[in-house]
Amino acid sequence: MVGGFALERAYFYCTRCSLGFYPLDEALKLHPSAKQHNVPVMAAWLGSVMPFETAAEAVRRATGIALSPSAVHEGTQEVASAASPLV
Repeated sequence: MVGGFALERAYFYCTRCSLGFYPLDEALKLHPSAKQHNVPVMAAWLGSVMPFETAAEAVRRATGIALSPSAVHEGTQEVASAASPLV
């Protein structure tokens, strides 16, 4: 959530299974997508308490990462669908 930065890390490739991996990613708990897990979670939370356009602008101002209002809406819907109602 602090913005972009360059990170050089070792890449290993298995000749038997043809899979490549970055062992440092697991140690640092990096998310495999372009955006770390905390950005969509923050966007979903903001989208649940304010209009999606305002939430998208808040994410951009806080992180420098541009999300569309549609992306905030989709993330909010995804979190809502995974939530179970209290009984």
